[in-house]
Amino acid sequence: MISWVIRKDEYLAIAREQHPAVILTTKDAWIWKAIAAVVMCLTFGGIGYREFLENYATTIGPVQAYPRQWSKLSRRLLVHECRHTAQCAWFGWAVPILGWFFPKLRPWVGLPLYGLAYLLIYLPLGLAFVRLCFEVDADRASYARMLIDGDSADRVLLRARAFAAKVCGGNYGWAWPKKWGLARFVKAAEEAIADYERAQAAA
Repeated sequence: MISWVIRKDEYLAIAREQHPAVILTTKDAWIWKAIAAVVMCLTFGGIGYREFLENYATTIGPVQAYPRQWSKLSRRLLVHECRHTAQCAWFGWAVPILGWFFPKLRPWVGLPLYGLAYLLIYLPLGLAFVRLCFEVDADRASYARMLIDGDSADRVLLRARAFAAKVCGGNYGWAWPKKWGLARFVKAAEEAIADYERAQAAA
C-alpha cells in the first residue's frame, strides 16, 4: 500500500506555507479511535466509527490527522484543514501572553474556545451556525486553491454542493438546514470564482 506518509515532508512544507504551526499525523494512535467513538455518539451515528477513521481528515488545533491508507493529500484538502488551524489561532488572540507573543502556540491556546464554538454550541440540532460558518470559511479557501490548480468553475460548484450536503447532514451533526446551508456554500464558491476571474483578467 502506498501511503501519503511517504511524502509527509512535502505535504508539511505545503501546509506550513498556510500556517507555521501545522503538525501532520495519521489516525493510527488510540486517541483517534477514542475521538471516533465520541464523534459517532455526538452525531447519533450520522458518521460511523470506521468512516471517521478511514474517510475523513480531522484537525484539532495545529494537529491535522489523515488516514494512513490515503495514497496522497491534495492541496485543496491541505488548504481547507489549514484554515481550521488558522481559526483556532484566531481564538488564541483572546488568551493573554501565550496567544499574543507565541504564534506557534496560538492554535493550541485558542483550541478550547474554538472547540466550545464548534462542538458545544451544538443544540438544537440543525442550528449550529458557528460550525457552518467555520466550514464555509475553510472550504472557500480551498475553492481558490482548486481554481489555481486548474479545476473548472463547474467543478468548484460541484464540490461546494457536495460538501454542503455533508455539513448539513449527519456527518457534521446536521449543522444547519440544508437549503440555507447550500445557499451559503454556493455563494462562497461563486465569490471565489469571481475573485479568481478578476485576478486572471488583471494579470
